[in-house]
Amino acid sequence: MLKENKVIIGIVIVVLVLLGGGYYVMGVNKTQTEQTVPIEDDVTVGTISPESIGFDLEFRKDGKAAKIIIGKAKGIQAIEYQISYQKNQEGEDVPEGLIGDIEVTGAASLETDFREFGTCSSGTCRYDDVTSPIKITLKITKDDGKVYQSEKSFELPQ
Repeated sequence: MLKENKVIIGIVIVVLVLLGGGYYVMGVNKTQTEQTVPIEDDVTVGTISPESIGFDLEFRKDGKAAKIIIGKAKGIQAIEYQISYQKNQEGEDVPEGLIGDIEVTGAASLETDFREFGTCSSGTCRYDDVTSPIKITLKITKDDGKVYQSEKSFELPQ
């Protein structure tokens, strides 16, 4: 009977070791999987005045589109923009916007094509009923790698 108890205790110990080992192996694999996601460092973003880069907006004659102009582009490596405004949709003001990049060519000044305030497909455009000023936020990366933000609001022409 003492021998049978030793065998049962031995089997229990082996089972516990196997369960513990399996738990450890599964935990290690899970930890390694979670650690493969890269974490980016925070980027410090400074502010730059619209005037210092010649930042302006030119509306198309019908007021349903505009293009962004950067009159002083020297030293700029990249520009991303976000255009935001409110539009009337079924009697309510709802947010709308556009995002994109301005191609930096090395020229002294840069501009986008006209950006429509609405959607266009197959030559047919449905324009938004814009109810607020047009706000443009630029993310500017200079040649030295420093990142800046510039922001300006523009009233729609009457």
